[in-house]
Amino acid sequence: LQMLRLFFIYFLCRTQVSSYYNRTETEASLVDDSLPIINKDQFFTDDSLDYWPKYIELSPAARGAYLSWLCSDRNHPETPIGYVFIYFYGLERRILVDGTQGKVDDSEYIFIFNELKRLRQVFNENYAFHNYASKLIDLMAYLNPNIIQLDYAEFSTKHDSILFKYHLAKQVHEGNPISPELALFWINHTDEYNLRTPAKRCSEEFKTLFKNKYLEVTNGSGMIVKANKTRLRLDYYPASSTLRGFQLDPLDLPDPSILKAPIKKLAMIADQCTDELEQYSRYLGRKDSSKEDLEALLLLPKSLLSIQNPALLDNLKNWADTQIEQNQGLISFKDLWTFTAKTLPEKVNKKELDLLDNFLKISNLYYAPHLKIHKIKPNIDSYLVISHSGVDPRNENSISSNFSKLLLFIRLAVLIAQADTVLHEKERNLVNELIDQDEKLYENEKISLQSFFLWCMNSPNNTAGLKQQIETMNDSNKSHFRKILIQIALADGKIESAEIKQLEKIYTMLDLDKSLIPSDLHQYGTQKNINKTSNIVTSLKPSFTLDYQVLAQHESETHLDINTGMA
Repeated sequence: LQMLRLFFIYFLCRTQVSSYYNRTETEASLVDDSLPIINKDQFFTDDSLDYWPKYIELSPAARGAYLSWLCSDRNHPETPIGYVFIYFYGLERRILVDGTQGKVDDSEYIFIFNELKRLRQVFNENYAFHNYASKLIDLMAYLNPNIIQLDYAEFSTKHDSILFKYHLAKQVHEGNPISPELALFWINHTDEYNLRTPAKRCSEEFKTLFKNKYLEVTNGSGMIVKANKTRLRLDYYPASSTLRGFQLDPLDLPDPSILKAPIKKLAMIADQCTDELEQYSRYLGRKDSSKEDLEALLLLPKSLLSIQNPALLDNLKNWADTQIEQNQGLISFKDLWTFTAKTLPEKVNKKELDLLDNFLKISNLYYAPHLKIHKIKPNIDSYLVISHSGVDPRNENSISSNFSKLLLFIRLAVLIAQADTVLHEKERNLVNELIDQDEKLYENEKISLQSFFLWCMNSPNNTAGLKQQIETMNDSNKSHFRKILIQIALADGKIESAEIKQLEKIYTMLDLDKSLIPSDLHQYGTQKNINKTSNIVTSLKPSFTLDYQVLAQHESETHLDINTGMA
């Protein structure tokens, strides 16, 4: 490293100039050892270090400070930027003058290139230096592409990037599609379009989203731009005041960078991507927010999810697959909540439900009971049933009328079936067959109802909310329900007092005469099957045996006549 420093000092000292004291001709980086110096540290500065500094015009103390910095590691960002520019002028002359004349070998060329990148990083906060260093880096890659190659992310960030204009002109001239990377650079740095806040705040997400959508709208090939007549002119404006007038050789290529039609197409894509990132960006704009937050993950466009946090989604998917396969999807609310990495709430409110909805939605999972779909809100100490299909809560208005009927029926059926504290297999089979054989239900509705039924069978049930649902039923539906509910009560081949009492409550809710229960039990209990009844169908042919002792006891308690069903 010390030998390299001595090399540059030697080079700068030997620079030949035509007129020593003429400001426009005297090399600004010339180190003349005949001029007096005063030893100072690299942070010293005075009025002699002006906007376009020259070594020969520095005060003796400023010269000493510059040489101190030149012989150091040159890596302190608080160094007066004027000293950095004097050094930069020398590197610039070496490339523009000596380099274009073949006087700089490959090893030195690469060293200067890396030194410029290092300096740009150290003094990144100074816009002027960052801009000039980027442009010289750009130019070096253009002049010597055999040894210096840059990807698009390293191009000069201004719209007049030499490399960008050259690569764009070549692709258009050769009739090739504009690559996603070049299209992204074009929309990022054109004067015809201003990126909105989400694209800037979420630059990496915007970049990925833009490339994907660009290929999508161009059928995976990229945009073809017709060559225009305006010829390409590449200009480099040196930072050094003593290198004015440098020109690059002209090229017989079009200059599509000035076209506005391609920008309009790219702007439409950029707007779509920005809109998709709007909520994600707004969340990240909050105080103490982070991209690692689950809330941030949930707001990402779906196409970015697997890129942003694949581990969390993979873990949830694998666990859910296992639960669905081994337990039919029956899980505890608490177990599912652990995947959110959030503290378990005291109770489930809208905030928690929204989080749960969005979290499962991005994993293509559905759950029951869902407040919008099944009209029951889950609670912390209860179960949930997850599945790979179901009714989308965003489309709740498209739910079929049969779905709503069977949803209500399931709740009533489980109330009866659980009255004797045991839910028998025949009772389960009857309800499941009613769901399976309803031809007017969509497949995803059947899965949602089966999930809900499984939850009901494993959860305490009550009549909350039933009254409002029953009020929407007509007399015909109530009559059909009456028959099927009797079938449920008799599915296990006997009737218990608790089941009769539950039937009475339900008959009352349905606005049916509960005195009809004994005759209904006698009539439907002796039938071999119940035929199709307004889309609620069963082909089961159970053999029922009525327990007349139970009915007699119930008759004595309610003063009903078993045979007539009359009071």
